Amino acid sequence: MTEKPILIVGAGISGLSVARLLGKHGVTCIVFEQSTPDKSQGYAITVRDWAFEPLLSEIGGIPVKDFQKGVAVDRELGGTGWVDLTFRDNGTGETLFNPEQSRTNNKASLFRANRGVLRDWLGDGVDIRYGHKLKAVKGRPGNVKAVFENNDEVEGSMLIAADGVHSSVRQFLLPHVHVQTPPVILFHGKRRMTVSEWRELWITHIGESTIGAGVGDDFNTFVTVANATNDGSIDLDWTYSRTRAGEGDPLWMPDRGEIMKAPQHLLKEIRSKDLVPPFSTLVNADDIKKSKVYNWRIWALQVQRKELDKAAESGVVFIGDAVHAMPIFGGEGGNHAMLDAVELGAIITKGKTDLSDIEVAEIVRNFYDGAYQRGQGAVKRCLQRFSQFHQPISGWKKVAEMATKREAGSGDREGN
Repeated sequence: MTEKPILIVGAGISGLSVARLLGKHGVTCIVFEQSTPDKSQGYAITVRDWAFEPLLSEIGGIPVKDFQKGVAVDRELGGTGWVDLTFRDNGTGETLFNPEQSRTNNKASLFRANRGVLRDWLGDGVDIRYGHKLKAVKGRPGNVKAVFENNDEVEGSMLIAADGVHSSVRQFLLPHVHVQTPPVILFHGKRRMTVSEWRELWITHIGESTIGAGVGDDFNTFVTVANATNDGSIDLDWTYSRTRAGEGDPLWMPDRGEIMKAPQHLLKEIRSKDLVPPFSTLVNADDIKKSKVYNWRIWALQVQRKELDKAAESGVVFIGDAVHAMPIFGGEGGNHAMLDAVELGAIITKGKTDLSDIEVAEIVRNFYDGAYQRGQGAVKRCLQRFSQFHQPISGWKKVAEMATKREAGSGDREGN
């Protein structure tokens, strides 16, 4: 479609989604990724119909069932990544409440996808150049140049910054914009079982869902299916989280977002919790001690519109976590990244065969006019929800009571 290619920095969900969509419409684009092709992103993400249905429609009308067969965490077992978001007391197993249903009118409104598999699925047929770490961005709308540390210099009509919360594009163009670090501690680990072992543990306590949400007294334990393999094994993820306990909290390590040996304070803390299966089996200090954990830092990012307009003068538009990173909450960040790709792609593909400086500026302006408030609003909502996510179990039971009353009221209205 354009004589000069569109340059996309970042081969994550947003970058690959927009590249796949543009390629489907005949737009030449190149994705640059600083990591190597074998970088693992083996954890799961909740994908939602308000994001994946528009994307599937734009890249060729792919049926949702085919999408699930391609990326669902339990696809190798014939599953569809089905999610039951029921919250349970991780100390008693008591069912508390379900904040939303995963099926409406016999359609999947959300399901669990393996992030690495999803990335590969989105990247099918996309021109991805790995090992390209951005050094600088030069130029203007219609004639932008990306300079990389390997000495490659590539010209394009515009640059889409899809390189995540620590965006190198943003750091170059808007160095004074910084991410927030909410005071939450979250450790993540993995466990591999045979499918038969998993079924024996899982079905009894969780059922057919691919996620088990456990809440406790000011701490949470979530366990999820990350990926079922074709060799008869299944990979599970667990997380242990709570709010920061003051300045001297030994588990508060905001500068160490890395895989590490499990801290002794973490093991001691987990041992002090009286958990029931499956949480006690997967979030088990003795087993965790034998492996490593990931100190998963929680980020949030909100960029003012005037800053984005300033970057647009260089022919750059930001999408996904590069512009609206949000705390981990039901896959909100990844889903808004997909929706960004759909909305930006739709505006670009309405353009002419050669994007001039005026046309690129108009594309960026129109995209932000439609998407900016949606993304920034989602960050605010996630921060608000996340601030209430670790509370006493008595608080969770009050939430459950309120949910039950709402359901009863809804039933009464339907009966009338």
